Amino acid sequence: MEWLGEVPAHWHVRRLKHICEVFPSNVDKKSVDGETPVQLCNYTDVYYNDVINADMDFMPATATPDQITRFTLRAGDTIITKDSETADDIAVSAFVPVDMPGVVCGYHLSMIRPRPEADGRFVKRLFDAAYTKSAVAVKANGLTRVGLGQYALDNLEVPFPSLDEQAAITAFLDRETAKIDALVAEQERLMALLKEKRQAVISHAVTKGLNPDAPRKVSGIEWLGDVPAHWNVVSIKWLSVVRRGASPRPIDDPKYFDDDGEYAWVRIADVSASDGTLRETSQRLSQLGSSLSVKL
Repeated sequence: MEWLGEVPAHWHVRRLKHICEVFPSNVDKKSVDGETPVQLCNYTDVYYNDVINADMDFMPATATPDQITRFTLRAGDTIITKDSETADDIAVSAFVPVDMPGVVCGYHLSMIRPRPEADGRFVKRLFDAAYTKSAVAVKANGLTRVGLGQYALDNLEVPFPSLDEQAAITAFLDRETAKIDALVAEQERLMALLKEKRQAVISHAVTKGLNPDAPRKVSGIEWLGDVPAHWNVVSIKWLSVVRRGASPRPIDDPKYFDDDGEYAWVRIADVSASDGTLRETSQRLSQLGSSLSVKL
């Protein structure tokens, strides 16, 4: 397979249907009178989680006895998204580590259930691999919404080592990804602390000054507290021109919507940069057209 390249000589390349049972769910999120109440593992449960746990807040739904038998989550299952708005969101996967009676797989998802020669944890890792994601993206089809058909999923070719090697690979990945996840979490914690420190430094400098020994006076503003004695406290209108943003209307200001004018349109996102600077906006009024008609 061109997309896969070389694999270890003792490995095999197998079609997914030969190592797993692959079947899409048809359980809708709507509740139907006369059917059995169940908990529904839906699209977002899979999309936003690597592992499906029993303590998740599943959606209530109903299912027929046949659906419950076929689509109840079992230990070792991998559940994937089978359609979405973009190919990048196809075959996003989540692993089921334990049997979950009463929880069934919902619509827009496919279940990948390993056969005896396959380790479910390894199957999950296959769908995490960039190689598999690329192969799936190529096989997905559609225009406004793309999907992965049953034939394409059944015949997805994947590298397949022995059961012992599958277990060794998944154990290695569990250890290494846990270390990486811990480092990411620590970096995110440090980033949050640095942002707090940055904010504190700015706030102290502009409200208390740089000289900690300077004489101080009561500002008269509760949230501000004391300020240096030689400072003044004034309304911002005496220091700056303050204006509200507005959405110009084409009927009132046609020049702004001229394709040649290319007037920049500054959005909330452009002034919300974490470094406190105005982002360079790519949005232009001419792109918005006549939809702008209400003043903000």
